[in-house]
Amino acid sequence: MNHYSTGDTLYVLAENGLNLRSQPDRNADVLKTLKLGSQLEVLNSKSIYEDYFIGEEITEQIVTAQNDTINILFIGNWVKVRIGNQIGFVVDTYLTKINPNNMIDLTKDINEIINLEFGEPNLISNDIENPNGGCDKFLYNNGIFSKHCVYGSSTSGYTLILPEFSFEEVIQLYLLRESYIMKFNKQGKKEVEFETDSNYYEIKEFGGTVIIVNENGA
Repeated sequence: MNHYSTGDTLYVLAENGLNLRSQPDRNADVLKTLKLGSQLEVLNSKSIYEDYFIGEEITEQIVTAQNDTINILFIGNWVKVRIGNQIGFVVDTYLTKINPNNMIDLTKDINEIINLEFGEPNLISNDIENPNGGCDKFLYNNGIFSKHCVYGSSTSGYTLILPEFSFEEVIQLYLLRESYIMKFNKQGKKEVEFETDSNYYEIKEFGGTVIIVNENGA
């Protein structure tokens, strides 16, 4: 996760908890295990980079719709944080700007969650009512771009461009909501493709910006 600075407030996005350690080292003493939704203050955003698989730092398995276990390679940074009167280090793969406590209703679409956090976007183009299909385009005040399209009577979709998010952060948001119905089609560094019921998703990071492409064939 690269889109934060010293003094920012972030939230823990690890369903099974995140270890607060005494030093930026996975073998350092665990000061506390932070619960999902715990609020942190960033003290030092200059981090030590480290590559690792989900499940090494915090025991977590991603089980697909076919009962396959998937490991996704994330790139995490050690960051110094404060929670209450404790100071320590965490891996930022499991941090987010979005308060997970607002995601209690896990049926909410990612667009609804973004609207809840950042307010309603500004409509910049409107042609979705075109009988031949079309797209509405929206822009949020923080630079997030959203395009919602209808292609005929049975297919729709959206594209989200998220300049203030990391690939790891977005994947964790989807895992928290929909891991139990995910069917992974492709995995790579900073790119995944998966299906959930009648929805297809492609999530990738390009030039430091995360792009989500969704198609709903229902």
